[in-house]
Amino acid sequence: MYTTGSSEDDKTEFYNYRPISLLTSFSKIIGKIIFKRLYFHLNNNNIFVNEQFGFREKLSTETATYTLLNNVLSYLDKKNCWLFILRLAKSV
Repeated sequence: MYTTGSSEDDKTEFYNYRPISLLTSFSKIIGKIIFKRLYFHLNNNNIFVNEQFGFREKLSTETATYTLLNNVLSYLDKKNCWLFILRLAKSV
């Protein structure tokens, strides 16, 4: 990769070039392999908690909201809940 844009620099000189790094490509590939293997292990051995939402397949944040609302309504119907406090704060 030619680094200098000046017309007087010689393109045949070695010091006018810089190497292209392949480390970012390799690290992305290795990261995806590690993620897939770790996710497969955690999912097949039931290490994830049932309430873990967001990045799992078929368990989105909409599913988490639905589950929360369903649990609250079922507790209110059974009259097992005499006080309900829900504090939602923006994650930083």
